[in-house]
Amino acid sequence: MRGWSVVILAMSAVAAEPAPAQRALPVSASQPFVHPHRKLAIPATLNGLPRDRATGAVADDLDDAFNFARPDQSEIVTVYIFRHVAGSVPVWFEQVRRAVLQRGQVYGRVTAIDAPAAIAPPHQTSASGLMQVFTADAGFRSTGAAILPIGPDWFVAIRYSSKTSSPEELRAHLTAAIAALGWPEGAAEQLAAVPVVPCATPLAFEGQAKPVAATSSGNLMSLLAISMTGDPKSKTRAVTTAPAPFCHDDGAIVHGYPGMGVYRPGGATDRYMVAINDAGRAFAVGPDTLAATVDQEISAKAAKNGGPTAPPPAMHWSATLVDLNASTLYAPVDRLPSPDQVVAIVSGPAVGRVTTWGDKRNISISTGALASPKP
Repeated sequence: MRGWSVVILAMSAVAAEPAPAQRALPVSASQPFVHPHRKLAIPATLNGLPRDRATGAVADDLDDAFNFARPDQSEIVTVYIFRHVAGSVPVWFEQVRRAVLQRGQVYGRVTAIDAPAAIAPPHQTSASGLMQVFTADAGFRSTGAAILPIGPDWFVAIRYSSKTSSPEELRAHLTAAIAALGWPEGAAEQLAAVPVVPCATPLAFEGQAKPVAATSSGNLMSLLAISMTGDPKSKTRAVTTAPAPFCHDDGAIVHGYPGMGVYRPGGATDRYMVAINDAGRAFAVGPDTLAATVDQEISAKAAKNGGPTAPPPAMHWSATLVDLNASTLYAPVDRLPSPDQVVAIVSGPAVGRVTTWGDKRNISISTGALASPKP
């Protein structure tokens, strides 16, 4: 039974918890590390490369990384396992792919040797993962990456770089590294992965989005709705109906943040997601129908009782930081904000925060952020 608790905070903002410094994981020098939630076994040696670092970026193993390398660093493999809270395999693969292409200081000129390939995780039949290999000409000779799901709620990402292997050889090494991990049996099959494609038309933004008057009731309902989404500990939920695939909006960029990509589900024109780098976090941007409806009802009742007669906008739009263990909701605006404006919005006051991992949902609400905006 999932539990809830609500805390009203008399403060100007509720920020997401600061990211803790990466901590060393308690691993054996000779035994595999078994992920406590998905039972993926990370060996002490992978493809003949010794494990030289194991770190966790989020408490409770929600984002772990394992590094393997030759002593001379001529061959390096990193395995990541992180919780699925936003996006999809194609989205995070596209983020990894773009990160590789943007790292000229590490790889020099990078060229894909072929299109992304759909691959099946071990013990699975559906090609629900994606892999691609690249040539490099500065330091490394080749590099490659793959992302695969473990059931509906976890992703495994693998990066492999070599100073000596050809791209064709590296493809074989990457494939062998995937197979050498101890994949759990019985994970639910996921849908076949299809690479992200550009959106047919770019988003159009109609002027600068402005803050709207919000009520504590409307925002509390939005936070409660966030708390109801998903099952954080599901292991067997199969995906049988294809969700709307994401497209990449090449025209909606976040200036100054090359690691952020803008993706739209099904080419939607009223919502989008800003992927933050390539580790599963995102800003979800779109209409907040529930909050708008509640605020209009409250306004109508107030008008009947002689209160203010100006109703709030018929629709609110909001931005939510979706992190691996919590979601933070920011103050609503009157229209779809541009990605650049979203960066400004999330630098300001937050409405509240909901924990999304574990058996309980803790909701924190900022009273200061609920004040009506100045005209």
